[in-house]
Amino acid sequence: MIKKSQFTLCGVILIILVLSGCASGVESNTVESGISDKDAQIEEEEQNDIPDNPAVVKEQEISDNQEVVKEQEMPGNHDESSVLKTSDIQDELAEWKASNELSDEELNVFTDFFQSIENYGFLLSDYTTPTDVDLNEVFYCGAGFTAYDLSDDVKAAYEQEVGWPIELDAECLTTKQIDDFLMEKTGYSLEEMNKPLSWAYLEQYDSYISQHGDTNYISFACVSGKRIEEDVFELIYRSTYTNSEGQLEFGNWYGTVTLRKNGENYLFISNQEVYIPDLSGLSFKAVKQLEVFAENKDVWNMNDYESIAYTVVDLDNDGILELIINAKDGTGGNSENHFYSTDDAFTKMEELPQEYYEEHSEFDIAANIFDRYSEAYTDGEVIYYPASNTVKNGLNETYYFEGAYYLKDGIVYSVIYRSQYALKVDENSYEHIWYDAYGNEITEEEWIKLDDDFYTGMKVITNPVFWLWIEPSEIEQAPVEKMLDILTKKYKSGLERLTW
Repeated sequence: MIKKSQFTLCGVILIILVLSGCASGVESNTVESGISDKDAQIEEEEQNDIPDNPAVVKEQEISDNQEVVKEQEMPGNHDESSVLKTSDIQDELAEWKASNELSDEELNVFTDFFQSIENYGFLLSDYTTPTDVDLNEVFYCGAGFTAYDLSDDVKAAYEQEVGWPIELDAECLTTKQIDDFLMEKTGYSLEEMNKPLSWAYLEQYDSYISQHGDTNYISFACVSGKRIEEDVFELIYRSTYTNSEGQLEFGNWYGTVTLRKNGENYLFISNQEVYIPDLSGLSFKAVKQLEVFAENKDVWNMNDYESIAYTVVDLDNDGILELIINAKDGTGGNSENHFYSTDDAFTKMEELPQEYYEEHSEFDIAANIFDRYSEAYTDGEVIYYPASNTVKNGLNETYYFEGAYYLKDGIVYSVIYRSQYALKVDENSYEHIWYDAYGNEITEEEWIKLDDDFYTGMKVITNPVFWLWIEPSEIEQAPVEKMLDILTKKYKSGLERLTW
């Protein structure tokens, strides 16, 4: 859509001067030229009102829905025959639009650009200026930099900085690498960015490190676009995915991004997501509950943490949804969990009470390192969701608990069936002490058997809990429509995983 186009219309006024040497000649020449006495008088008055070198120019600003006409003085003469009519302007505007709409071939070029590992991350956050882009989305998977094994010294420095070891895939980028990349993609350096990169920074190596076991990659296709200036493009994109039959389909993530040509590359100028929740296939009750959760985002958001995990699931399969929030601090590994539901009329949100194991400890319910994480179990009465809790005491001592949580009669219960204590002896070895659910010391063989014993006789189902990590600041800034969109996606993702 063309935002504003201006056309200046200029013409020359043809003034017929009646030359006469005397009063009687004026009348004769006026009659001969076909101008009446009254017309001549009006024309003479109009001429007296015109400055020495004036012409009235009508500048028309054309947008999709309006014409704005204003007058300004410019030197020249006025000729009505040279006036460009509104219909002519609209025709010219339509021709301009047509000539600046991108061809299918050009759209395919931008699709390839969006799908590059270097670029997709710039479409995952809203910003009106490139300095507001979310760097954690941009660099989540390394932004195309080659991954390499960290040296033992770097690993030790990282573990000392964050308080836990590297257990997942790690990304490591130097400040220079980040600066060069951002200058190429935005025209700004890391220091000029408004939103910091929340990776661990190792000053002695001038490097940033992060570890993760998943990906934030989304495939996007450019579906339409146009030039809004000679070197500026406004592009509309949509997410794509491959269905179960191997066919490519469009998803429900829409957006508009503005790029500026910069040599052989493009600078990201702005990006605006468009949120259209896909509510198809959901019951009326489910939609109403998702709306209540989205509208109450300020209630369940946890601003005291750098990031939180959330999901939406029906924990006890009774048709009533639960919004689950998990947050974990960066020192001792202590978790904080909250479970929310709605009232029977689906008008307000309510937090569910919890009964913790050991009266106070909470599981790391969003951790995905537990062997049974992908499964849930039911004994016909309740559904158990396997969970674990890791509590660290410095770098050398770790307490580890395994169990499950479940929802019954509006209360969330947590139970454990085994635990262990691990003491780091050296770089490659630990000493372990094994315990049963009651804290009694047992052998390792007995400890292993407790896992199977707990779930014996239960029916296995696919765990429908599907977590997503998000920064509290993003929740705070997100419109309700965005929260409804992403909460809906999380719930539907869980439904797709669920098998009984």
